[in-house]
Amino acid sequence: MFKDMKIDELLQNDKKDWTLVDVRSPSEFEDMTMPGSINIPVFDDEERAEVGTLYKQVNPEIAKDRGLEIFSAKLPGFIKRFKQIDGEIVVFCWRGGMRSKTAATMLDLMGIKVLRLQGGVRTYRQWVLEKMAELHIDADAYVLNGGTGIGKTTILKRLQEKGKPVLDLEGLAGHRGSVFGHIGTNPNNQKKFDSLLLQEFSRLKSSPFILFEAESKRIGKVTVPDTLLKKKSRELIFL
Repeated sequence: MFKDMKIDELLQNDKKDWTLVDVRSPSEFEDMTMPGSINIPVFDDEERAEVGTLYKQVNPEIAKDRGLEIFSAKLPGFIKRFKQIDGEIVVFCWRGGMRSKTAATMLDLMGIKVLRLQGGVRTYRQWVLEKMAELHIDADAYVLNGGTGIGKTTILKRLQEKGKPVLDLEGLAGHRGSVFGHIGTNPNNQKKFDSLLLQEFSRLKSSPFILFEAESKRIGKVTVPDTLLKKKSRELIFL
């Protein structure tokens, strides 16, 4: 029988061979997931909509029967994808509900041991918001500031290539920061940006300093945390 694990157990453990598998639909995965996760959905977007409609408008039991019918037909391919994963596996859905429970149960029956994230990605999002609210930066900040088009991003990328502790805010936002900065990019929403930003802070937490480009409060559709803006306002390099 599969076991549940709590979000703190997952995020505070230093194990590097866990594979996080989001079993929600592709559009849910695209909207927001845990960084580094892969998507092996129980239902695609159309199947999820069909089951959801049956659940709300007809009968929960009929919806469950239809969901089982859909999932059973795709089970061989679902199992095959999990067999290709090395190391321990953690599966999750939105609330740690039926989809992750069904996936974990079937995988266990097929001899594939997995853990299920208790509370799902919703619990992870709550954890992110809590960490963002208490975010504190001890490292010194060196900030590149100057007009558009003078090569600030290029400088940061070269410093990053040399192993310097660079925080690429525009890269995390998927937006170049200017009026037309979204052209040719795939902008992230606030949920994705927050998750990626926390991941970067974790990576850089032991660095004595960080380097990043001066940005306004907003980069595209995302908002930069006040802690970072206050840090920016104290140490500037003008180009």
